[in-house]
Amino acid sequence: MTSNLSTLKINLEYFFTLIWKIISLIVGISSWVPAIAGIYSYKSINQKYKPFVYLLIIYAGFETTGQILIWLKKGQLNSAVMNLFVLIDFLFLYLLFNYWREKSNNFTDLFICISLIIIWIIDNILIHKIFYTNSSFRIVYSIILVIKSIDVINNQISKLNFQITKDPIFIASIFLLVQFAFKTIYETPFAFSLQVSDKIYLYSFIIHLAINFIGYIMFTKAILCMKKSIRLTSSY
Repeated sequence: MTSNLSTLKINLEYFFTLIWKIISLIVGISSWVPAIAGIYSYKSINQKYKPFVYLLIIYAGFETTGQILIWLKKGQLNSAVMNLFVLIDFLFLYLLFNYWREKSNNFTDLFICISLIIIWIIDNILIHKIFYTNSSFRIVYSIILVIKSIDVINNQISKLNFQITKDPIFIASIFLLVQFAFKTIYETPFAFSLQVSDKIYLYSFIIHLAINFIGYIMFTKAILCMKKSIRLTSSY
């Protein structure tokens, strides 16, 4: 009887693990929806929005790579790839926010980017190993991008007093604000080695997947709004 219960427990754990892998795969595949929409619309959108298409392709590429490594059970290699991704993510988004904001300070921007690269090296190479998921850099870069996204959102609101919900920069920045605010909270317990129950970790992972899925929908909407905005501006 005990043996049967143990077997049932193992089967249930395998079943739920498989279900989560499938859900994660579906969310990962959905990253290609805004990327493909961006590629398809690339020639018809304003030059100001084109770097955003590159970002979507980067997201989809890393998401796909991560899913393949997970299914191949290459967890440590996946962690290394994701650690590289967060560095690229920060540098690209920091410069993109500056580009959208149409305001930059070369010395300050260079100082922040170099400082974050140093923090990344310390976190992923000197203190920890790159083949493990490390949280310190993730927290620091998320806080910086939350501040940058708020600045861009406020700027768009001040410029576009109406139809703000149809502004692609506003739509993308709102999601990025939510994403990095959640990431800051999500990574904090791991950075400080706090005890987190399996239930809280599970709920956090569910929220993480939900935010990503909703984000890809919002990114797709942003791409569609980019096409509409170029038609509106070109008709005058």
